Amino acid sequence: MKCCGLFTRSVNKTKTTIDLNDRCIGCLLCHMIGDQLGAGVEGYSAAKIKSEYGTLCDDVAAPHMGVEELGPRIHMYTDDTNSMLALAHSLVTNRGLKPKHAAQSYAQFWSTGVKRGYPESAQASMQCVLDGQIDYRECGRINFPDGSFANGGAVRIAPIALSFRNASDSQLYEAVRMAIISSHVHPESIDGAFVLAKAIILALRCNSVESFDPLKYFRVLKTIARTRTMKNQIKLLIGLHTAQSKKTSANIQKTDIDVVQALGNTFQLKAIEAVPCALWIVCTGYREPEECLVRGVNMGGDTDTVAAIIGDIIGALHGWKWIPARWIFNLNKRFNNFLNDSNFLIKINILPMSKSNFESYKKNIVTPNRQRINIFRLSNQFIAENIFSSPNIILRFINLEILILENIDAKYLDKIINYLIDLPKFHSLNLSIVDYIQTLDLFVQIFRLSRLKYCKIIYQRKIIQQSSSIKRNKYSRSPIQCLIINGDFPLKILRLTTFFDEAYLNAKRWEELILSSMPNLRIFDIYHEGSIRNNDLTYHDIINQFNSSFCRKDFTFYWKSAKQICSNISEMNFNSVNHLYVYGEYATQNDINYFPNVTQLAIQHYFEALDNSIIKILNRMIPLKQLTKLVTEHFNFSFEELVKFLPSTPNLCTLKLNYLSVKNINLNLIKESKIFQYVSNTNKIKNLDFRDCDSLNQVQLIVNLFPRLESLKIGMNKKEIEQIIKFLLSKSNIKTQHLFLLCISNVARIYPKRLKVFIKSESLLQDYRVEYLNEDLYLWW
Repeated sequence: MKCCGLFTRSVNKTKTTIDLNDRCIGCLLCHMIGDQLGAGVEGYSAAKIKSEYGTLCDDVAAPHMGVEELGPRIHMYTDDTNSMLALAHSLVTNRGLKPKHAAQSYAQFWSTGVKRGYPESAQASMQCVLDGQIDYRECGRINFPDGSFANGGAVRIAPIALSFRNASDSQLYEAVRMAIISSHVHPESIDGAFVLAKAIILALRCNSVESFDPLKYFRVLKTIARTRTMKNQIKLLIGLHTAQSKKTSANIQKTDIDVVQALGNTFQLKAIEAVPCALWIVCTGYREPEECLVRGVNMGGDTDTVAAIIGDIIGALHGWKWIPARWIFNLNKRFNNFLNDSNFLIKINILPMSKSNFESYKKNIVTPNRQRINIFRLSNQFIAENIFSSPNIILRFINLEILILENIDAKYLDKIINYLIDLPKFHSLNLSIVDYIQTLDLFVQIFRLSRLKYCKIIYQRKIIQQSSSIKRNKYSRSPIQCLIINGDFPLKILRLTTFFDEAYLNAKRWEELILSSMPNLRIFDIYHEGSIRNNDLTYHDIINQFNSSFCRKDFTFYWKSAKQICSNISEMNFNSVNHLYVYGEYATQNDINYFPNVTQLAIQHYFEALDNSIIKILNRMIPLKQLTKLVTEHFNFSFEELVKFLPSTPNLCTLKLNYLSVKNINLNLIKESKIFQYVSNTNKIKNLDFRDCDSLNQVQLIVNLFPRLESLKIGMNKKEIEQIIKFLLSKSNIKTQHLFLLCISNVARIYPKRLKVFIKSESLLQDYRVEYLNEDLYLWW
């Protein structure tokens, strides 16, 4: 039986498509990571994991099931990954599936090397294969006449899915059956492995994460399942998912633990239990691969197997480049060496992380791979200067093409831009500047980048005292083709000199650009050298277009008493909108447009719900369940309103609040309420920006509501700053175990020094950094 190669380049890629190589690698790596994450708590209940570890996010040193006598282990995979590697080895060795060789490969991987904790029944079947006294196809019946229904056959099946990704369903089923025939012959065990293999293939085929449709995914898997029990399990998942999508604060969704119990035994020993559990996690959290693996471990039971299966699917969907540094550099050296020795270019996206994790990431991921990084994104104002600290370092990024610096401190930019000049392939720069800039010299520096074609800058100026100018002479040209400036850029005079490019003479495009982005422009002067190749137009015609077109009045679109100023707004296509700004005084359910792909919402002014609740109105505008960021300006939630609102936004990660009122509420009573406990246990909010905080009690309430916070920006009562910081940095505070970035708003310049003295006197932190920007104090540890 022949199969496709495990790793081949995909074709016809689009901008959102993840390379097939990345997906295949991700499938195998994420399998191993999930296995290692769950290995130390295999057999634990969810309650026991929570009691001992809180939310378990990393490998823990503990005895592994089946080899307890060897003592605690960490960063080691189990029999689940060992069997998967054995099957992959057999497929590569034979350039296809040879069932007998696969059976021998399982046995050889088990009998040699490190002990991985195989169950006794699996050891017996593999010893049977090694002995060779009976046909290998009968070895799966020596312990159970009808065959084992356990999940061991499913958890190793990923290499079959990758290899037979283009096979028909009947061919795939036969490949799955023969690949595990030496150990698992029970129809339910085979069906569990078959459904998982199909699930991996569907993830591989998904053009992008955005196009993944959980309900369609479930329905396809239900259709191809062979056994009634598996069909019923997936039918149950469809019902649970449908109910969840319709949930309100009064109709609370099922937790992962509830779903595990509904599917059967909480240890998930059967293939028809483990695979559906993994499918549930993936289909309810597919946008957040890290969160999926963490949830898989923290639901308890057969934690290593379920998390490994989740890894199979989530890796096939997302690829491997998202994997956090703390996981990837603890992988088995066999895979680490594969990554470090390969020649393909990589994309590095350093999301906000703790200082210790960043140092490890830099040492183990960035530094060894500088020459292979072609896209580099940094999202922390503390780390850009650390990475680009000298010309000798940045000149090693010889393949860097795109650099994205978010929340960058402006004082480092001159040095970084000077270094970028010498990179041979660099052509795209995206800057988001966190502090104020006082001059426009930055733009002159950027124009010196001789290969730059794309530039986007987001910035702000504190005080505009006088006009500034950016001068470029005709002999000092910039190759920039796309320049986006989003900031306080009061452009009054724009003079351009162009050569032999008719695109600059499109008066309509200039009009639209000026009206939308240059409201202060008073003089627009364009000098063009060249000829007009279009015989129907002359220079006089061109000039007349500019003269007549620029006399039109501007127009505005906003909500006012729920009326739309633009009469043709209902005909517009809103499918491409990802960020929505609601600006107005009122909103009703009449004449509301729907934006199906919005993930970020900003409410710029207070609006009153006239006909129904705000939740229903917003749900008429956007699918709240896919919202990841919410910003409110001049719109105040009470604490009770916020708690009732959050169940409608299960994927919300970033929340910025103008003000949160806790007046006239009993803080202790609300903490004990079912809705508060539910929101605390299920919300995914990692970043909170909260303008005003009245007291330590209010901070404690917020931390209890959002126990997964990583970044907190908050305005504090100055008299309680030290008490609040001590509470947030306390090593015994399990609710702040994920927090690594704190920003205190609107403090005096003396506070950084005071903070360092206080931290030292209380022995709160050893390794940390403090920055003072725009009257805000940043602490990173």
